[in-house]
Amino acid sequence: MITLYTTPTCTHCRTAKAFLEQKQIDYQEKVLSPDDRKDIQRILEATGRVGVPALENEDGEIISGFEAKTYAKHLGLS
Repeated sequence: MITLYTTPTCTHCRTAKAFLEQKQIDYQEKVLSPDDRKDIQRILEATGRVGVPALENEDGEIISGFEAKTYAKHLGLS
């Protein structure tokens, strides 16, 4: 399952969700809070920074930020 890590006030997160929905990609959204230390640590270890949106593909690979071309490649759409 694809997971999109977001926060409530993140503008780029809304853009990432719209991209996934437009491409008809099934995903689960995980809204992060400061208490989600395990997920935050995983994002940091995978990307070298803590930033949202962060997208985890079915292989467990995580990317941070949003760029349509990068998401398409990460999800095997291009």
